[in-house]
Amino acid sequence: MADWRKYSHLKDIPIQDIQREKPVILIGQDNIHLILPRQIRCGSDNLPVATKCKLGRSLHGPSPINVEKIFKAHTLHVCEKTEAFDDIEKLIKENFATESFGVLVTPDKMSKDNKRAMTIMDTTICYTGERYEIGLLWKNDHDILPESKYMALQRLKCMEKKCSLDKNFAEAYCQKINSYIEKGYVRKLKQEKILTDNPRLWYLPQFAVNNPNKPNKIRLVFDVAATSRGVSLNSKLLPGPDLLKSLFTILWKFRQRRFGFCGDVREMFHQIQIREQD
Repeated sequence: MADWRKYSHLKDIPIQDIQREKPVILIGQDNIHLILPRQIRCGSDNLPVATKCKLGRSLHGPSPINVEKIFKAHTLHVCEKTEAFDDIEKLIKENFATESFGVLVTPDKMSKDNKRAMTIMDTTICYTGERYEIGLLWKNDHDILPESKYMALQRLKCMEKKCSLDKNFAEAYCQKINSYIEKGYVRKLKQEKILTDNPRLWYLPQFAVNNPNKPNKIRLVFDVAATSRGVSLNSKLLPGPDLLKSLFTILWKFRQRRFGFCGDVREMFHQIQIREQD
């Protein structure tokens, strides 16, 4: 651009014109320190801008004399509706929906399954003097469960193999089981109980997982989703209605009074006792 000298803000800058030169090296962003502008000389809008970096000086921008003749802006927008587009559209709608910030629209009528679950809870819940007891939310009163001992036994063998390979894990696993026994969460069955034949007899496998945030602790998981002959205990139970308060509602509660309190029930699910008939 030979006419750059006519601009007052560029007159005293020693810029060398380059004609018919071919680039021999491409400087990437990993060498940003070489092409980072250290000095900037600019005039009014739509005028060339001069910058100085470690490699020298450069001119940027169009010449206002020919800019209207040479440069014509065109904007093209191609919209093809695909499955991905539908997903994005759905996400946008959800983003503006009330559910996205914690306000749940509760239906006026409870479903038939939820009504049954609430009936079971209301009629079976009681306080035994030590813990609350409640019945399992069976989908049907006379469901029969298939044989599950073989499945649970195979899962037990996998756990034993894992324990044999990792002594630290085995020790932590045994300590966890013993703590459950001491707290009364589990008990060893008597021989007559083991031999009892029941149409709802189900062997529940379990496994242990490590929490990366608590490397010295393991958590026992009772696998209610484990299947035997295509059936799991979960598939025979109702989930029940969602009785939890939304986070949005809880946060608003903190604006009602000067102080807010929160609490945590230790090993909450193990505090609830299961009925003898279940």
